[in-house]
Parts: sequence; structure tokens; C-alpha cells
Amino acid sequence: MRLQEENTDLKVKVEDMVPLQTEFKRLKDELEEHRLRAQDYEKLDSQINSYKAKLKEFSAQKITMKVLEEKVTTYMQSVVALEDEQRKNGVLKTQIESLRLENTELNMKLNDAIRQAEK
Repeated sequence: MRLQEENTDLKVKVEDMVPLQTEFKRLKDELEEHRLRAQDYEKLDSQINSYKAKLKEFSAQKITMKVLEEKVTTYMQSVVALEDEQRKNGVLKTQIESLRLENTELNMKLNDAIRQAEK
């Protein structure tokens, strides 16, 4: 009889545990779902940090690009000014050469006139 009572008690305990087992399984599944979500969150957080770093790098490159564009503009202005100066120098060089030839001719005429006057 005692065994039968123990058996009955154990059956009651087992029956009482069935809802607990169901609850345990549900909580275990929920925990697994949260763990997977946490992993997804970590991946997304890592991607966000990566994108933030890329944005900072992009901003720095944008600033560098602006500085380089300004330098290019300055260099182009210098090139235009130098080309203009070179053009002016070419004209002056031609004028100087023309005056030099004229000076040489006048010196030759002067020398001829001096020789004729000395004779």
C-alpha cells in the first residue's frame, strides 16, 4: 500500500511537472531566439560602426579633394599667367631682335658715313 501511495504521489508530481516542462521548453526556445537576435544585433552594430568609419574617411577625403581642387585652380591660373607672360616675352623678343638688327644696320651706315667723311 505504501508503494502504491508513493506511486500515486510520483504520478501527481509528474503530472504537475508537465506544464513546467512545457514552460521550460517555451522559455528555452525564447532564449534561443533572443540569443540569435543578439548575434544579429552585434553584426548590425559592427556594420554600423564600419559605415561610420567609412563616412568619416569619406568626409576627410572630401575635404582633401576640395583642397586639391583649389590647388588645381591656383595652378591653372599660374599656368595661364605664365602662358600670357610667355606670349608677351615672345613679342618682346621679336621686337628686341628687330631693334638689334636695326641698330646693327644703323651702326654699319654710321661707320660707312664716318669712313667717307674721313676720306
